[in-house]
Amino acid sequence: MKNWLLISRECIDSVRRGGIASANYNHILMLNKNDISVTELVAKEPMVQNKTYSKNYSRIALSLRDYSVKKLFILKVLRRLLYIPYRLNIMFYVLKNHKKYNVIEVADYGAEGVFLMFFPIIRNKLIVRGHCISSFDRVSNKVRFFSTEYIFEIVQLMTSKNVVCCSSALADVYKNQLGVKSKVIYNPVNIQVKNQTTSNLNREGILYLGTLSKFKGIDIVLDMTRKYKRNITLAGRLSNKIDINQYSSNLKYLGLVNKERVIRLLRQHKVLIVPSRFENLPMVIIEAMNEGILVVGANNSGMSELISNGKTGFLYNTEDFEDLELTLKKVDELSIDDYKIIVSNAKSNINKLTSYEAIYKCWIKFLLRQ
Repeated sequence: MKNWLLISRECIDSVRRGGIASANYNHILMLNKNDISVTELVAKEPMVQNKTYSKNYSRIALSLRDYSVKKLFILKVLRRLLYIPYRLNIMFYVLKNHKKYNVIEVADYGAEGVFLMFFPIIRNKLIVRGHCISSFDRVSNKVRFFSTEYIFEIVQLMTSKNVVCCSSALADVYKNQLGVKSKVIYNPVNIQVKNQTTSNLNREGILYLGTLSKFKGIDIVLDMTRKYKRNITLAGRLSNKIDINQYSSNLKYLGLVNKERVIRLLRQHKVLIVPSRFENLPMVIIEAMNEGILVVGANNSGMSELISNGKTGFLYNTEDFEDLELTLKKVDELSIDDYKIIVSNAKSNINKLTSYEAIYKCWIKFLLRQ
């Protein structure tokens, strides 16, 4: 198992970089650390081109990217059809080069590997990695089976022999709604700040990182700030359905920020809010705990897997902004020592669950059973 092909349209340099891109990057570094060479097959865009990073890490960028076509000029369904050539490009590349790789991994979202399922020699060493099933409606908690937008994604999952999920919450969705069994392996994070001070006395303020949209629960945060006038810093892509200008003037919106700025924000603030209505295993929580910031999350799905209420962070009732405010008051009332204990517990727990060493052992155990 010396050569690994990772197929995922999002990467650390892509415009839509986020938790999945960060997870992929850490996954690659983990494999490299264990002398496994990785080729990353991604979608081409201005900042994403063919590149060799080291002898064990290279990137191949393929055309075409479906959302590069403006919505104003073409129907949504046709935009999805335009995405088929990109999947075919992936298929042709893999057919030509599959003998080079011991493992071929493809993300669940985007269904880049759907055409590979027709080739048994490839299907046998293909792993579908569950990050964020796009066909799952996080508001209604149901899979959209009859959507032309997501049918390829569902077909890819239901025809795959090997499926690995990033959380138990996502594994339950696969099993209960698609009848797909999967192995849970968390996303790895490089724990390099283990010996740093767990609490910075200069930390202050509340931080939100991620897409500002309803399924991410930003409406709950905004309703809370409207009533209680809390100062909150927001960073991420703004949904066109959310108008933050109609809410409290206490909001500070930074727009999309790069990875380095994300880390600086995590180190500057006292609390990170993760109000999503459903999350698989939020990389932002893992990274936040690693950076020593206390996390307050909605009590559902993957958040509940990472946060033990009162011990490694705090949970609040998902749809209740009043309970979110009460939870933030609990954080306000914490002594410095109590704050240190919680963030220290969180970092220790994350180290056990998601360190490169722990996750690599899980992968080896999984692959040896195949």
